[in-house]
Amino acid sequence: MLSNEKMPLLHAVRGFAAFYVVVFHAKYALWSGGKDYISKFPRSEWGIFDYLTFALDMLSANGTAMVIVFFVLSGFFIAYSFDKNAWPLKDFFINRAIRIYVPFLFSVLLAVGVLWVIKETNPVLTEPNVDRQFNNRIAAAFTNLNFAGVVSSLFFLPYGQNKYIGFNMVYWSLLYEAIFYLLIPVTINRLKPYLLISIGALFISSFYRTDFPLLRYFLEFSIYFAAGLSLFHYMKANPGKKPMPETLLQLVMIALFLATVLFGLLDWIRWGHILAGALSILLIIYIINYDVRENLVIRFFKKLGVISYTLYLIHFPILILLYSMLNKITGVFVFYDRIYWIGVAIATLVSFPLYALIEEKSIRVISTLKKKKLASKKAV
Repeated sequence: MLSNEKMPLLHAVRGFAAFYVVVFHAKYALWSGGKDYISKFPRSEWGIFDYLTFALDMLSANGTAMVIVFFVLSGFFIAYSFDKNAWPLKDFFINRAIRIYVPFLFSVLLAVGVLWVIKETNPVLTEPNVDRQFNNRIAAAFTNLNFAGVVSSLFFLPYGQNKYIGFNMVYWSLLYEAIFYLLIPVTINRLKPYLLISIGALFISSFYRTDFPLLRYFLEFSIYFAAGLSLFHYMKANPGKKPMPETLLQLVMIALFLATVLFGLLDWIRWGHILAGALSILLIIYIINYDVRENLVIRFFKKLGVISYTLYLIHFPILILLYSMLNKITGVFVFYDRIYWIGVAIATLVSFPLYALIEEKSIRVISTLKKKKLASKKAV
């Protein structure tokens, strides 16, 4: 049996992944970016401190890879949940709908509200005014504020030139998470065929690409959900199994993380995803099967793991709002100072009360439904 005591530690992995995505997006919104920074401040003028700080900037260069970590964890936790609760499918879908949709709908209102605030307080951002992708996409976001954009968002579907309502870029991953849930009746008890199909589809993706959601799910992302599902059952059947000495495993994980960052810088997205998937698997094995104890860093990320879904959903609208405020105050469109860390701090701190206000209440509703279900079974 897997140690239930170790399961909460996996929230630290989820928290780290969410925090990493926040840093990645904060740089996109509130910093010039590496290439523009080097153009303005040539490396010939750098000292050791400049190289160190720039290296720190680059460590968060592959935000989409951390979403792959979410996918592997999602597969693992869903397998764990079914093993622990023996979910009737109806209850599973009701719980997932409440868990996913309530915070999501709130984040849509927040994202649209931020655009309204920008239009009222800093209308200069409603039209392309600087040759910068971020600013152009803010301006384009206003074209999505229509009935078709709202309906598309309810199904996590992209719409229009800016793709997602409110210019909340994180919504892209929710569609594939939803497809994974919808396929659970077929996949949960057919893990081996699902894993083999996913491996085959990943191979096909090396020479065939598509934007059609269901096909793209199988070609690019299914393997990571399947890996999480399969890993749980493998670890359950082989409790405590350690693939290598702890120090070697730590070195391998560090190497995988750095390679994932490098592939992000090189724009090798597919290979970065594969390495992130491998890193996720090793992190889960490491936390569950090795003597990993809580420290201040793990506790910090564990707390973020609890609010990670809220943090993931709301951080980008908060960053957009902060950018608009700073632009209004300073008149600056491109920031070269590393003020993006202020955005990281604000988005993270704001997530705690918003989690308590929205997501925590949805979790309580699920808990109440579970208790009523158990009570009705006992009554029978």
